Amino acid sequence: MKWHTIPTWQMRRSAINHNWLQNQYLVFLLALLEYSSHGFVEEVFEAEVVNQLIQWLHHRKDVETLIDTVDEMSPREVIQTEAGICIPDADRAWLGEVAHRCWSHRFGIQDLVDHAKAQIAAADEAYDALVAAISFDPSAVKHWEAVASMVRGLHGACFELSQAISRLPSHVEIT
Repeated sequence: MKWHTIPTWQMRRSAINHNWLQNQYLVFLLALLEYSSHGFVEEVFEAEVVNQLIQWLHHRKDVETLIDTVDEMSPREVIQTEAGICIPDADRAWLGEVAHRCWSHRFGIQDLVDHAKAQIAAADEAYDALVAAISFDPSAVKHWEAVASMVRGLHGACFELSQAISRLPSHVEIT
């Protein structure tokens, strides 16, 4: 049975993964690659590139918190709240814990979380490499061909992170 309320976690997941990561950051990185492949990196554009790149720093903690709180999608949460109201208090705690363990095992939640955290680390590494290259040589911003592979690396890492987040539970399910 799928629970038909929209948990806060689900809304955060949508805001982080769909609204920001997929529709803003990944699109920016692809546009940057396309734009720079034609040699169009002007001084005005440079400031925007930096402003967009640092969005990773602004949203990274939100991504990590989302992954760390995936247990909010556990059936235990439903049993403890709305749907569990018909379950006697004495049974609610143990039943919630059993449901949580079954859910976690059945859907491989810990493996999904570990994989998503590894993707955060990969995105951090790609971001740091790109920023270091630009910081080391500020004129590198004008010569994106020199760092295009790093931009592609950051795009790939962020894409894999988005896929990892997409594999996390999308709804509360009690089976």
